[in-house]
Amino acid sequence: TSPSGSTFSLKHNDGNEYDVDPIRFEVEKDEPFTCQFCGRNDETFTETKLDLHYWRECPMLTSCSKCQQIIEVSTLNEHLLNECSMKDNHKECPRCGEAIAIKFFKMHVKRNSCLAKMTLAEASRCPLCHKNISPGEKGWSKHLLTGTGCPKNDRTKNLREPK
Repeated sequence: TSPSGSTFSLKHNDGNEYDVDPIRFEVEKDEPFTCQFCGRNDETFTETKLDLHYWRECPMLTSCSKCQQIIEVSTLNEHLLNECSMKDNHKECPRCGEAIAIKFFKMHVKRNSCLAKMTLAEASRCPLCHKNISPGEKGWSKHLLTGTGCPKNDRTKNLREPK
């Protein structure tokens, strides 16, 4: 039974559905058959299948559109600004705090229509849909793993409503 008492099914590309606990915050990296990011437990996970899950499916992860590295959705802005091989092509907006492509930066700042950045204690900002979400890991889990997930996350197209 999950800590939250409710699970939802995640439809895998193999056609099977797997139960996932949306409020699972800390998954031990050594816990067998379990994704350390989304908490999905699947007894068919081998090291290779788990790597494929990270690479293609885990709704908590995304592929950087600039360098193709697989990273946590929650770290995409930081990645684009500090770690990405294409980081020199991005600049942080002083108003919203998001990574903006240099070629759009002046226009973005001039518009001044972006959502003002809040403190991390108040909210996190999803870099995919650009909306404020509840702060911390719980907020990310709720945003990316419950209901239909983030509307801009390609990896949540198979999410189903909670059971």
